[in-house]
Amino acid sequence: MKIILINPYGPLPNEGWRKYRNLLLGEVLANDNHDVVWYTSKFSHHFKKNREKEYDTGYDNFKVELISSKNYRNNISLNRLLFEITFCINLYFRLNKVKQIDLIIAADPSQFVGFLARILAKKYKSKLILDLMDEWPELFEKVLSGHKKILIKPIVKIFKFLRKKNYQKADGVIALGKNYLNIAKSISRKGIPNELIYNGVDVLMMNKWSTDSSFDIENIKQNLNNNNIKCVYAGSLGMQGDNYDVEALLKASICFRDKNVDFYIAGSGEGKAYLLNQIKKYNLNNLFILGNLSAEKLARLYNFCDIGLALYGKGSNVDMPDKFYDYSSCGLAVISSLKGELKDVIQENELGYYYDAGSYRDLNDKLSLLIESNELLVNCKKKSKAIGLNYSIQKQFKKILFLIEKVNDNQ
Repeated sequence: MKIILINPYGPLPNEGWRKYRNLLLGEVLANDNHDVVWYTSKFSHHFKKNREKEYDTGYDNFKVELISSKNYRNNISLNRLLFEITFCINLYFRLNKVKQIDLIIAADPSQFVGFLARILAKKYKSKLILDLMDEWPELFEKVLSGHKKILIKPIVKIFKFLRKKNYQKADGVIALGKNYLNIAKSISRKGIPNELIYNGVDVLMMNKWSTDSSFDIENIKQNLNNNNIKCVYAGSLGMQGDNYDVEALLKASICFRDKNVDFYIAGSGEGKAYLLNQIKKYNLNNLFILGNLSAEKLARLYNFCDIGLALYGKGSNVDMPDKFYDYSSCGLAVISSLKGELKDVIQENELGYYYDAGSYRDLNDKLSLLIESNELLVNCKKKSKAIGLNYSIQKQFKKILFLIEKVNDNQ
């Protein structure tokens, strides 16, 4: 089959990131002897700059092609919308050279991409699968407040209408979390094939990297070999209170600084400077900011850690964060502030604890439960390691092949 993937977002491995969802989908499809092209934006959403070169997938039948679009700096802005619109327009004209498309797998958001995908599906008489990856347009209502929230409501209604129209034309739907899949199914035609495909992680590679001393982080190597309980937070250090809970992390490190508990932060963002100032102010010798680490060094760091932290603010729309798959693959107990599916997974499988987002006291209480009971901590780590296998990319992404069969059979 001639298959195209449409998603203007997502980092590429030659930019220092691990393999993104569309790349993993493309590899599975290429290994199944399909001809695949992923059309993504020349402008990088993650780095806010144009890509200088294309990415070589290593496959003869799978390519990544960059499409020009409008640049932007602020994620919630008019230029962001123009970025998506210009990407779709330029891609439409680029595809005028293509004579055959059998299947389109398009990311949602954005709804503009979904709109383009159904136009193309009609033009080429292709099958259409929509991949719900984020909770747009609901996100706009969550992150805005006051008069901005009131003003945005008509726009949100328009996007919801457009999203439903897109899904009504889909031949199949996939999503990266249960809550997202439920949204997709609720606005799609009844009976169309659907599949839950978690982003997951390469568990085998994570385990290999975690025991490889060549990936040691030299400046903290000595600290990692002490007998302290070690907590790790991997992710953005954004200061947007509705999305992240950096303040709770700081207060936890203050609370446990004299109790043989260390905190490691693998990530960067606008909150980094604030945390560095606080480390100096409170003379915190148990809080380490490591910046952005490669996947190999992250895995090696996890090998020495006990507790993985997923710290999100009350306004976060994240469902199943990638860091959870990392933590569980390396057997870390997990403490998270996310409601929904991740909370259920943690509680039902006894992997750790949920804490109330924004409440550093609750976070400290949940940390204390694990820190003060070695038996409890060990049990959580064992159960986390066991469940991690369920989220291996090898197990998750082959589901797309079964879904395509169902889509083709569902005439």
